[in-house]
Amino acid sequence: GLFAVRNATELLWGYEDKLLKLLENLVPAGTLPSGGVVSLLQNTSSLEAALARNASIYNTGELDISRLWNVEADQGRTEVRSWPCTQPVLGGDATQFKPGLTADDRLTVWVGDVYQSADFIVNSSTDLHGVKLLRFWLDPAQAEPDSCHNQELRGLMNITGPQAAGWDGPANATGPAVFMSMPMFCGADDRLAQQVEGLQCDWQRHITWVDVEPTTGITLRAFKRMMMSSRIGQLGGVLEPHVTPNLTVPIFWVEESGELTEDLARQFRSSLYRAQWMVANLAKVCWIVGGCFMLCGIVLAVLTVQLAADPDKWQAVAVDESAIAAARSMLYPREASRGQSAAWRSGGAQQGAAPFGAGGGVIAVAAAGDEAAGVAEEDSDVERQGLLSSRKQGAGEASGEVES
Repeated sequence: GLFAVRNATELLWGYEDKLLKLLENLVPAGTLPSGGVVSLLQNTSSLEAALARNASIYNTGELDISRLWNVEADQGRTEVRSWPCTQPVLGGDATQFKPGLTADDRLTVWVGDVYQSADFIVNSSTDLHGVKLLRFWLDPAQAEPDSCHNQELRGLMNITGPQAAGWDGPANATGPAVFMSMPMFCGADDRLAQQVEGLQCDWQRHITWVDVEPTTGITLRAFKRMMMSSRIGQLGGVLEPHVTPNLTVPIFWVEESGELTEDLARQFRSSLYRAQWMVANLAKVCWIVGGCFMLCGIVLAVLTVQLAADPDKWQAVAVDESAIAAARSMLYPREASRGQSAAWRSGGAQQGAAPFGAGGGVIAVAAAGDEAAGVAEEDSDVERQGLLSSRKQGAGEASGEVES
């Protein structure tokens, strides 16, 4: 029959189709580049296969920030020549765009799967874990028929030529009909969905869109959805009598999606919004600091003018030593009591009789103060030595008087 059941591994990495294998022997050599093998992806997991592919080149935006992360070359190629009109490689890969986006911006994304670019416009504003985003989706105007890309029906991209001939093949090459559209023919010509039973378009589940943080231009959430279809020609009625000729039949549709986690969103939000707050309030802070400096300058200028007009008005005030001593005694009562005791002992020695005779030494006690506190212990040792010598001298004089 016309329909076959294949699993996901066979569809992605290839399987041998018996009908194509039979056709390979009937058509000229090279008409079917992959022979009887049908696959959506090429396995490049081995080192040799990966090195065999040309590198893709992306713009860093250093020289032109508006071209940040644009695809300059897709697998070494800069244009597709198998279209009726040469299609240059144009647009980014939808992971990041230029910073400072607004609702009026138009984003261009290079979609290598369909050998052409896609334009996105703002649909709405949304948020993800507290981060404000702009939602961009496909421009409906791009779905209109386009002769440069062999598109005859609205919303149905015809990639038969590039799929059969490759990037550099001849224009309008023939091969198995391959069409790309939104799943369930969303946004496409109404006749496409009416010919197939069970197709129900849900814009939330079947449309392609990207959520971009406008300040940085980084995509934080995206959904890419596409459906591949083929067309049954006039021979369809021979193989399947109940199938309408020239019927566009969906084969499968795929979805690629990704979004920022909540933990990363919290870190992203904290860093971004803190920086925005600082930038927004920088002018206010500068005004406040500048006002403070200006006020200080005015005060200094007024004081300078007053000093120049009446110099005698600004005289040094005499220090009240008694007030300072009273305040010190209140703050340091222990030192004050120690000073009073020393003074009492000194006074007693001066008022009483000399204990060692007229020639005896007198104990000198320093007044309680900050200057004497640091050297009191050293002076006491010296004074004790002087006291001992005075005792000896007094004893000698007394003994001399007795002998005489």
